[in-house]
Amino acid sequence: MASRRRRWALQGGMLALSVTLALLLGEGLARLFVDPVDYLMATPVSDPILGRRLEPGASGHDQWGFRNRAVPDSADVVTIGDSQTYGVGVPRLSSWPAQLSKLTGRQVYNAALAGYSPIEYYQLLRRYALPLKPSVVVVGFYLGNDVHEAYRRVYALPHYTALRREGVQSLEGTVPTRSYKPGLLGGLRRWLSSHSVLYRVTLASVLREQTAELFLSRDGSDLVRFHHGTSSTVFTPGNRLGVLDLDSATVREGLRLSLLHFELMARLCDTAGVAFFIALIPTKERVYQPLIEADPELRQHAVLRALLAKEGELDLRVRRFLQERGISYIDLRPPLQAAAMHTRIYRPDDDGHPTAAGYLVIAREVARRIAQH
Repeated sequence: MASRRRRWALQGGMLALSVTLALLLGEGLARLFVDPVDYLMATPVSDPILGRRLEPGASGHDQWGFRNRAVPDSADVVTIGDSQTYGVGVPRLSSWPAQLSKLTGRQVYNAALAGYSPIEYYQLLRRYALPLKPSVVVVGFYLGNDVHEAYRRVYALPHYTALRREGVQSLEGTVPTRSYKPGLLGGLRRWLSSHSVLYRVTLASVLREQTAELFLSRDGSDLVRFHHGTSSTVFTPGNRLGVLDLDSATVREGLRLSLLHFELMARLCDTAGVAFFIALIPTKERVYQPLIEADPELRQHAVLRALLAKEGELDLRVRRFLQERGISYIDLRPPLQAAAMHTRIYRPDDDGHPTAAGYLVIAREVARRIAQH
């Protein structure tokens, strides 16, 4: 009986060892063929100045916590921004900074992270971009929420108390943090999602799960399905309207803070002899504005028209400020609108990030303006 138990234990041990070796071999092969940063989930950590950041090397990111293979000694171009510049929804090489590098043949370092705003952009310029001694810095300014995020950052983090104005609502201690409920084997699944490319690739294949992406749950009543030719997408005007309304004191304050930091960044770059551009990235609703305005039967048409007017006013005020200060900017709305007439540049759901084709449109326009400069 004892010898039988030993035999079962030996066989069980050999089986466990074989499975472990097979999984390790599979993980190694997976990392040879796919970029870990495109699949692994990265969990941000708190930062008193940036609000949140990624740890060095986290989930395939570089030693500064950004979406590059490595931190170079120097870079020709540094891009700064939020999820639109990070390249949410597509592989790293399909983000517009990576496509900009391919188009121009120049080394482009991408210093962007989802949720950042002009407040963080200024810090990233000082802390990471200028030490790389670039000839060009391009800031991707997303009109969809960057102004609101600037307000949130200054009025939530004690580090920025000196920038606040009296009478504007403080957010200290009121901003909810994301809670994670593990569920069945949740702790193990979360660890695997952060460390195993093989696990994430398997999920992507079996569940067709879009990886390296921020998912937002939205009220279904706010969704507006839109079709044009062979393309389709989903608008969420109700969610966007509140963060673009300049009648709101907090949105006006976010705009003030954003413009202040653009001017500070322009001064730093001018002193360092670096060309500085603000790339104005519109919402997908604004990209499809001509088609929306031409279709009064579209669901929530009045709300969409109000959203377009609010974003248009915000866009105009930003461009006027930049023109008055002599700060170069890149208006991405015209090329994106032109491309949307014949190319699928947004996904067929409520995600507001471009497809690889959409990011290519941005990269081409940025490359054209850099070449002109």
